Amino acid sequence: MFFYYSRVSTIGQNASRQVESFKAHGYTTSTNVFIDKIQGNVPFFERSEATKLFDVATSIKNEPVTIVIDSIDRLGRNLLDILKTIEVFTANKINLKSIKEGFETLIDGKENPIAKMVISVMGSIAEMERNKIKERQSE
Repeated sequence: MFFYYSRVSTIGQNASRQVESFKAHGYTTSTNVFIDKIQGNVPFFERSEATKLFDVATSIKNEPVTIVIDSIDRLGRNLLDILKTIEVFTANKINLKSIKEGFETLIDGKENPIAKMVISVMGSIAEMERNKIKERQSE
């Protein structure tokens, strides 16, 4: 079963680009789409739609579950939170698929070591970008 998670930073922003990305990659988005309008520095499990998504995903039994995101920075802008979130997903046998980075965290039910490396690099970049945004805002 597939679930789709989208995050935009502000209420005024629109998640349609991410939803269109899901559609362009062959995903049906009519159901199972969870959209948060909250900054990426807020931990994943403190977001309302993310929490709902996790609750629904962990309630599925006897069927593989994949959460699809457009890119790793939609999961968050803090490397430690991203890694912790993926660790919780993995512990619950939830696969995470990132469209832009082209990885899945589980392959045949086992942790994908290449994905872990890519996530670490991309998560660091997302965190660095968040810090640059904060610097520009303070200027």
